Amino acid sequence: MAKRSVLARLDDAVDDFCRRTRYFQEDMTKGRARMFAMQHRLNTRQRNSVLKLKVATNCPDWDTRIGIIRACSEEVIADHEHGGGRAHWEILEDLGTRIGLKRSEIRAAAPIPTTQLAWVAWEGLMGNRHWLEGIVANTCAERANVPGYGTGIMKKHGWFGLERHRWGISSSPPRIWNSSNFTRKPTSSTPTRAGARSSASPSNCTWKMPWWPPARRISPCGRCTWMASGRRGTGLARVE
Repeated sequence: MAKRSVLARLDDAVDDFCRRTRYFQEDMTKGRARMFAMQHRLNTRQRNSVLKLKVATNCPDWDTRIGIIRACSEEVIADHEHGGGRAHWEILEDLGTRIGLKRSEIRAAAPIPTTQLAWVAWEGLMGNRHWLEGIVANTCAERANVPGYGTGIMKKHGWFGLERHRWGISSSPPRIWNSSNFTRKPTSSTPTRAGARSSASPSNCTWKMPWWPPARRISPCGRCTWMASGRRGTGLARVE
């Protein structure tokens, strides 16, 4: 019972985050789109080349450590399974050019004060806390991509399903992605929060953004029992 209570609190924390964050609730504007492309690109690079690797450094379990490093490599080096061989930050660069940003402008972008503040907070959590706390933090941060949290489109399709809607991205991958495997179709095994049902069909799959790793990549720890499934009260997504 105690274990389920803790898991329920983690589930509620993610749901609360999705409901109270203004960015998820307000319309996409040109300025926000520009900021997303530039700052999320920087964040993807920093979190996966520095911050998450601190958790791997502190992790005593070899398989878990390698899982973290492997997941990070897809973000910053190359994702051959879901990214057509490109790193996720490179795909974000392409997204920026899709809205009229010059690639040189994207690459010259510096982290804004709030991005820097978030990195400082993550630095302490990833490097100066128990490695399990770091994995929990990483998992909760990625968990918003799974359907079942927040309201409206986000609850039905996850965070990047919401972004697909706001950016007007169809189920067919745009030419810039040039890969048929970017849009992951939900299946009966797709983890969702309890009570969440995806209305997506093979011809209208919008819950997963093309450049985001699949739900099974949410946690690099397949051994922790508190990550046994994607259902409320039983844990977070397991790595297959």
